[in-house]
Amino acid sequence: MFFDEVKAKIISLLEDIIRVHKSIKVNMETFANYILQTRETSDVKAFNSCNRIIDESLDISDIYKDFVDTMTSQTSEFEEKDSGWAIEEILYVEVNVNKNSPLCGSSYIKLPKFVENKKAVP
Repeated sequence: MFFDEVKAKIISLLEDIIRVHKSIKVNMETFANYILQTRETSDVKAFNSCNRIIDESLDISDIYKDFVDTMTSQTSEFEEKDSGWAIEEILYVEVNVNKNSPLCGSSYIKLPKFVENKKAVP
């Protein structure tokens, strides 16, 4: 339910940033409160997704769904690893955005001619 509540905000945020920068690198980090019932303690734990390059040609809703699937599978795996921790509530999600500046190969350097029979640059 938490991810459904924040979906519109996150998608709107990413669309606004893509309009400005055209290509961005994004990852999400979810912070949740976990409880360890055997010791009656609680702790905040974080799980993050991999960076994903997004541009104007991609459907942000599909990318958001991939992020949510990754986050929910990570939390499920953590709970099932005999850790004893159980999720109590999701506190918040951080969306980390960086401008993506891919390298361009657009320069030409003229090399000197080969010397005699050598096949090397002097």
